[in-house]
Amino acid sequence: MAIRLTNKLREAINIINSLDSSKLELFLERVLTGLQSPKRQIFSAKELSQLENILSLSPSSLQILIQASGFLFEQFAQLKLSNLAENLEAIEVGEEQIESFQNVWSEGGTEFLMHLKDRAVSVPCLLESFDWRLQLPLGSNYEMACQPEAELKLKLSNETVKSISLTKEQILELFMNIEIIQNQVDSLT
Repeated sequence: MAIRLTNKLREAINIINSLDSSKLELFLERVLTGLQSPKRQIFSAKELSQLENILSLSPSSLQILIQASGFLFEQFAQLKLSNLAENLEAIEVGEEQIESFQNVWSEGGTEFLMHLKDRAVSVPCLLESFDWRLQLPLGSNYEMACQPEAELKLKLSNETVKSISLTKEQILELFMNIEIIQNQVDSLT
């Protein structure tokens, strides 16, 4: 599994690559520690102001940096440590910055993984069962008849039933997303 490079992440990578690696490493240590705090507020307003000056970043660039760093650490939790450098290299993180991420992850990654495993997940209701059926539209229009839909009926633990109609493309997208979720769950266990 690899980290997907989006436009927003690309913007963050440019910011990361512009930073001195020693400052970046100290910053990343704080982010990784902050991700484990109950409030998940990594920096106070005063600290944010100081960081803007120290790192020579605008407030919006600093927020992008904080969010992207947190995102990357959460992605690392789903990747094998041996792939860390390769994944960062694939999204164009600079060599010195990769080393900073590796140093911080090697020191605090195990603790972060334990935090993620211990964190309670709040689930309002669970899927108890599901049923499905294939629907073929009938009529004189041949194009409509060639567009079957699957109807899923989901029975939830709060005794509600949700019905969802999906096209072939939507089913394919759903299965691809379920596979991604399964890979992430497998990598945590």
